[in-house]
Amino acid sequence: MDLFLLELLQQLENRISVYPVPTRDILYLKGIAGSKEIQIFDILGKTVSVQKITNTVNTFGLTKGVYLLSVDNQMVRFIKE
Repeated sequence: MDLFLLELLQQLENRISVYPVPTRDILYLKGIAGSKEIQIFDILGKTVSVQKITNTVNTFGLTKGVYLLSVDNQMVRFIKE
């Protein structure tokens, strides 16, 4: 296996995923280790929340819509019901 393919597979393995989507109040993160600081942006790019989390994100104060969550230099899209 060439080096490019190996690096690509490793990056895919280390990706962060979120569930359930759509969410109501709590969003769960898979693929992070330990405590992390996350940022949540609305669809216009405005920061709407900054939290220190382990594997759950409180979305209670967010209005319905589409958001981007940033953690460990990765962005994940989620929908708030």
